[in-house]
Amino acid sequence: MEEMTVYCPHCGVRPPLVAGFHLSVGADTPALAVGQRVTARCNTGVSRAKERGVVTGWYRSAERRGWTILFEHGRWADWSVCEVGLWLEPGTVCSDLAAYTCRDHVQLRDDWRRGRFAAAFAEDPAGRPVAAPRAA
Repeated sequence: MEEMTVYCPHCGVRPPLVAGFHLSVGADTPALAVGQRVTARCNTGVSRAKERGVVTGWYRSAERRGWTILFEHGRWADWSVCEVGLWLEPGTVCSDLAAYTCRDHVQLRDDWRRGRFAAAFAEDPAGRPVAAPRAA
């Protein structure tokens, strides 16, 4: 089998792959958990490099499976297994969101506006507290 080099279509960088990540996902078991923090490795259509995100759900269709990920500035997208492996760095699970259930993207938007995901962004993806921004 020929090895293929993959480059990010958004920034042209060859992102490091999480070793074996895309291979670790079973047919019925997601490799990421709801409430798990992630960090974007590069700029994408919905996130900036190093922007923090949180997994809000997972899906499985006939064509693909993956996760819905919400980023700290309120943008979200559905990410396939390969996209997550290429462009996101997984982190710890935010216990406040581990049982979160999302019916649709309208609920996701409304929950973000109400601050439902603030706990996920109060810590970095490794679970360390993030310093609050200084008042001007």
